[in-house]
Amino acid sequence: MPKILEKRVWNHGLLEYVHNTQHPLVVDVRPHFVVIRDKFPKSQKHFLCIKRDENPMTVADLNSSHLDMLLMMKQKQESLSREHGRLLAGFHALPSMSHLHLHLISSDFDKVQNKHQYLSFTTAFLVPLDKAIEDINSFGHVQLQDVGWYERLLRQPLECHICHTVLEFKSLKPHLKQCLSPTL
Repeated sequence: MPKILEKRVWNHGLLEYVHNTQHPLVVDVRPHFVVIRDKFPKSQKHFLCIKRDENPMTVADLNSSHLDMLLMMKQKQESLSREHGRLLAGFHALPSMSHLHLHLISSDFDKVQNKHQYLSFTTAFLVPLDKAIEDINSFGHVQLQDVGWYERLLRQPLECHICHTVLEFKSLKPHLKQCLSPTL
């Protein structure tokens, strides 16, 4: 298969769950979105709320017509947080997948495989759901920075999102485990 087709198929992979709501990864089906356990989780708890339609879109495309859906996603975040502990909720500013999906993720990040993945969840690259809702209420759309600004976030030094210690990736997971363990 040509590389361009492989990429296109991969980028549209979330449609599988929109079309097959009986898939084992699907945990909830709502009128505007489905909730799945992420097939490639980056933390102990990692869910995706995927918009239920065929049209590719990103957080940059959100506007006031999507506000009800975002508020329902917020309710789902709160519900899953009660069940699984606090979950961060956000959209990648420059997503790799073509269909709108909200990440609901715990802050342990024990399954990240590289610096890029970690930074994509622990910097402003992850646009918080609350910011999206606030921006739409205030401006009618989500206010974002330029693409280059987000790309630079993924190239910055790796820093613990808890204590802000600068680290090498190889020491990140043991460091996070220590930062997240309760003090005696």
